[in-house]
This record gives sequence, structure tokens and C-alpha cells, in this order.
Amino acid sequence: FVSILLGASSTLALAATASAQTATGIEELEEIVVTAQRRSESITDVPIAITVATAAQLESQGITKMEDLGRISPAVQVSATGAFIQPSIRGVTSALAGTFENNVGMYIDGVYYPITRALNVELANISQVQVLKGPQGTLFGRNSTGGALLIDTLNPSMNELVARVGVGYYSFNDRRAQGYLSLPILSDTLAINFAGYKRKSDGYITDSVSGIDMAPIDNSSISSKLRWEPIENLALQLKHDHTELSDARGLAVTSEVCEASPGAPCPASGIRNPLAATNYVETRDNLTSHSFAPVFTTKVDTTALDIEYNLGWTQLNGLASYQEEEDMGLLDRDYVALATTGNGTISFDKSKTITADFNFTSVNPGPLQYVVGVFYYDSDSATGAFLNIPRTPRQFYEITAEAYAVYADVTWEAVPDLFLTAGARYNHEVRKAIVTSPAGVVLNSPSINPVFVNNATFVDTTPRVVVRYQLDDDSNVYASVTRGSRSGALAISQPFNLIRPEEITAYEVGYKTQQGRIRFDTSAYYYDFKDLQVSTSTIFFIPGVGDTVLPLTENAESAEVYGVEFQIAGEVVENFNVGLGGAYTQAEFKKFTNNGVNGINPVTGLNVSDCDFGPGVAQCSQNFAGKKLARAPEWTANLSADYTLYALGKWVPSANVSYSSKYIPTRGDLYPNGKYRYEAPAYTLVNLRLAWSPSDESGLTIAAVGQNVFDERSYIYRTGSTAGDVFALATPQTWGVQVDYRF
Repeated sequence: FVSILLGASSTLALAATASAQTATGIEELEEIVVTAQRRSESITDVPIAITVATAAQLESQGITKMEDLGRISPAVQVSATGAFIQPSIRGVTSALAGTFENNVGMYIDGVYYPITRALNVELANISQVQVLKGPQGTLFGRNSTGGALLIDTLNPSMNELVARVGVGYYSFNDRRAQGYLSLPILSDTLAINFAGYKRKSDGYITDSVSGIDMAPIDNSSISSKLRWEPIENLALQLKHDHTELSDARGLAVTSEVCEASPGAPCPASGIRNPLAATNYVETRDNLTSHSFAPVFTTKVDTTALDIEYNLGWTQLNGLASYQEEEDMGLLDRDYVALATTGNGTISFDKSKTITADFNFTSVNPGPLQYVVGVFYYDSDSATGAFLNIPRTPRQFYEITAEAYAVYADVTWEAVPDLFLTAGARYNHEVRKAIVTSPAGVVLNSPSINPVFVNNATFVDTTPRVVVRYQLDDDSNVYASVTRGSRSGALAISQPFNLIRPEEITAYEVGYKTQQGRIRFDTSAYYYDFKDLQVSTSTIFFIPGVGDTVLPLTENAESAEVYGVEFQIAGEVVENFNVGLGGAYTQAEFKKFTNNGVNGINPVTGLNVSDCDFGPGVAQCSQNFAGKKLARAPEWTANLSADYTLYALGKWVPSANVSYSSKYIPTRGDLYPNGKYRYEAPAYTLVNLRLAWSPSDESGLTIAAVGQNVFDERSYIYRTGSTAGDVFALATPQTWGVQVDYRF
């Protein structure tokens, strides 16, 4: 794979040189316009590391789902903790499930999506995807410490009918359909569109005991936008989206075969699951041995109103949204086909979220450009958990959050070609947690009032300073210092501790240029990372029970992340497009003295949470200073290529190759000899596509598609508990055919 990258890099470099030498008469690449600074600008002029992909590029590279976005940009991964989708950018991620928001902000049509359970979406009817790297604390603010993903769907066409239908059939009886229709109602004034998709698949995970499909997929969405432009320079757009997701792949886990290590022997069964001695436990890829199939379903309804009003001297932008979400999860907790009491957990979640963002942006050319705005956020989520055999109440909690922010960002051309930017965002948030547990449940013992209420207020300021120098019309260098903050939180179990906000201060330098048919950018960065929100454990005294080791979410003291990356893309020769990206990332804890881990009993070889191995109680913990952060491979790279040729129609072969060195998918526990217990090996994923159309003018496209064509093994989840070590793999090799027709 390295030789492929080097060859592609050399080809692009030669093309760039030729392009620069013979710029006259060469058709340049189409300008890419982004909104990373809350206004429309050329990507070359924006002092932020950005990856942009259009719908056509995503389709040609086989990028069809949210989890695939890591394949288009270096130093980006999209992983999961169970069913909770969690992006990672430059090693900044979250492995916390439940009520915690990600630290990479997710925006669809400008609407902030706080619900990690609702992110497992198909990328259908997309206009553009932007991956913003580095803290976006000033302009996007809320929980964008690692960066932000901006996904824009198609807007209605004001003066022409646009329609598209598409169907596909793939391995594992995977059936997909999508459609799009845009209709002008009053020419140039009022238009509406409708978009929808449906995906139904048997899934690639099967139970070896019952033979049933353990993680079938049934996803669907329907949305509509109504756009009204009543007068010149005023546009209002109303959107509603209804999405239903059923995808339990992250819960249909397989048990790991035990790996012996000095001081950590294997049980006689060869599996660290305590039930493996008397029950069959599956260890083969994409097979399970569960008592029942896991379930994870999500329904999301989002309504948003967007306004853009150019007043001549400034532009008013407003976006207000209301979102309702509900989901249900069912999980087999012992991973064997044994219906023991309490071996499953059922959870129900409901949430309501209101957001509003209003800002003024500059519209006229001049030495001063600005954006000034306010943001409001209000959410209320409720969760209930039960043990399912028999169905016994476990815990109920409600979490509310109300926040507001004011922000400003100003760019001044101090002297010709030298641009100075300063910005800041003030955030104020109030959180409240109400936790109810039945008497006798460890999470809230009988001696404590069965209803526990906790409140906290979090206030912070996230500034941004940038210096950009324009070398020529198509080249810029920049240096920036930015700060990002992830909201603090309240623990929902003993000891009900306060979880401080997570903070990053980032230092970055970069260079961007476009020369003829070639576009290139590179950046180097250093992050000072403090108060990381992590999962660990603690010893807690419970009256009538005694000292008990309990899971705990708290703050790790500090970490550092640094690295360098590049992207180069262009039309090497006529009709032949190539894109190449690569990144080197170092992400380690500087100080983390109390990392709660799975201990290993030195006699039985089983996982334990109590490392006393005697009559006492002792927390299993490790000093993680100098150890890796999760989802931060040192080396990542991606390569894409497509070529258009004409012979008995139009043919477009295309490919996407993505590489990751070894990394930690979820947990970073160590064996006694210092080796990572749950590290994932390096992988290279290859997608191929061959599309045919009768001609450029034809709306018909037929394509053969292969994803992960060499059947590489990669993880979406790998972890452990006292029930043993388990994993879930990403999609294996799949083949399919697509048929699309555009009217």
C-alpha cells in the first residue's frame, strides 16, 4: 500500500509541476466553496484543515454510510461504543455512551445533532460533506473540540423539475432504494422537494446456535424542504425529516479467544467468559452465541426553519430547530445461549431538543469581514433501564440542559494580503440530573433517598486567533491558536460525581494552494488536551453491602496530540482524477493515574473488577501516562481515483483505498507485560465501482460495486468486562449492483 501511495504522490507532484509550468490554457479545477467560517468562501482562503466531498465523489468511492466517512479523509475514523456512533478526528473522540454528547460536532443542514444514537444514517440525497479538523469552539461551539462534520442535503430547485430514483442489491440480501423529487411551485419564488431512502438487509452476523440473523438492518428516512423567496435577497426554508433506524451490529458481539500473557493465564476453556466452562461460546468472526438477538431501534423527527436575508450592508442568518428522538435497546449481557436471570438489559430513551442560532455576517468586499451571533440550546432526555429476565426495574433518570452562547469572529486585512482573525465564544450552560432507582439496587442503596437530584452550571470562553498570508491569488499560509470545550456533565450513578468540561488548546500551521488542475494543502498541529472525559472505576461503600467497585465517568488529567497531514487532488490528465491524503498522529495521555481496567485473576484467568483477590476490595487500575488515546492510529491514508472513457457508452471505473495502522477501538487496558489488550491491527480497505451510462446526456447509470473487496478485518467495537472479552467487526466483503435514473 505504501508503494501505491508513493506512486500516486509522484504522479500528482509531476502533474502539479506541469500544471504550474503550462498554466495558460489549462482548465482549472472547479472552485470549492465551504461554510467553515459561517460564510461562503473558497476552500483555499479558509485557514482551517478541511476535507470536502460532493455527492458524486461519495458515490464513486463507495461511501454510503456515516461510518464510511473515515475513508475520505486522513486522521478521521467513525467508530462506535455499542450502538452509539462516535467520530474521531486527529485522535479526539469519545468512548462514552448513554447521555454523553460527542466531542466532534455533527450538523445536518446546519442543525446540531446531539444524539449519538441517531448518527448511524445513510448518506442519501447529499449535496456536500465537510470535515472540519481541529477545535471549532468559536464558530460552532457546542462540543466541537475535535472538529465538526457538516452534512448538507439537496435544496429545492427554484426553476426546474429535478428527479432521481435509484435501487441497489448487495450481498447479505441487502436491498436499497432512494428517490428525490424537486418541484417549482411558483417559478423563482416557491419550490418544494421530497427525498427518501430505504435499506433492508439480513446483515452479516449470524447466531451459530439458533441460526438466526443477529443484526438485520432496517433503515429508512423521508424528508421534505419548502423554500420560499418572496422578495429579492430573502429566502425562507422549512424542513422536516423523519428517520427510523434499526441496526444492532455493535451489540451482536463475538467472544475473543484468550491470549495468554505473563501474569495473565487463560482459563481452561480458553475464553475469559466465566460461563464458557459449561456453555458453548462462539469465537468465530461474525458469529454469535447469544440467548436472543440484540435490538437497537431509533426514531428521529427533526423540524427546522432557516432564514437568509441580505440587507445590503449585512446578512441575517437564522436557524431554529425542534427534534424528538426515541430508541429502544436490548442486549444479551452474558454472551452465551443461556437464559439466566438478569442476563439481558432493556433500555428506553426519549429526548427533545430545541436549538436556535441567529447571526449577522458581512456581505460586501472590504478589509473587514465578520460574523456575530447568538445560540440557544434546550434539551430534555429520559431513560429507563430494566433487567429482562424477569423484567425488573433497574434505573430511571432524566437529564436536562439549557445553554446559551454569544460569539463573534472578525477578519481584518491589516495590509495587502495579510489577514488577522480574532474571535471568541462565551458559553453558559445549566444541567440537571434526576436519578431514581428501586430500593436495593446498587446504583442507589436503601440508605439514600431513592430520588437523587444534582445540578451544575458550566461557563467557559473559547477564543480563536489566526494569521493568514496570501502568497498569490491561489495560495495561502496560516497559523492559528484555537480553543475548544466539551460540556461538563453529571454522573447518573454512584458516587454522582461532577464531570468537568473537556478542554483543548490547539496550535496549527498550514499551507493551501491550487495550481491549475491540482489542489494541495498540508498542516501541522499540536493539541494541549485537559480534563478528558473517560470511563474508569472507583470503590464505593454501600451500606449493607460494603465496599464495591463501581464504574465511573470522570476526568483524566491531561493528554497531548500532535501530527502532520496533507491532501492533494486533481485531474492528472483529461478525465483522470486522483486524490491522495495522509496523516501522522501521536496521541497520548500525559497524566492519567487512575485508569480503571479489567483485571485478570492470576489463578482462574477470568476478567475481574476487584483486584484484591482476597477478602478485601481493590480497584483494578493502571497509570496510563504515556499510553495511547483510543481511535488514534499513528498512520492513516486514503487514495481515490476515477477515469472516464467513451466506448459503447460512457464508462467510469473508480476506486477508494483507505489505510490505518494499528489502533485502540474502545478500551486501552494493558496486560501485566504492558501490551494493549484490545488493540486492533492495521488494515487496508478497498472499494471498487464500475459505472456505465449510454452517454453524457443520458439519465441512466448502471454500476457494479465492490466494498472491502479483499475482505479485510476491521473493528467497530472491541472491549471486555467480567463477562469476557468481546468484539464486533465492520462490514466484510460485499458486492452489489446499482441502477439510477435522473430525469
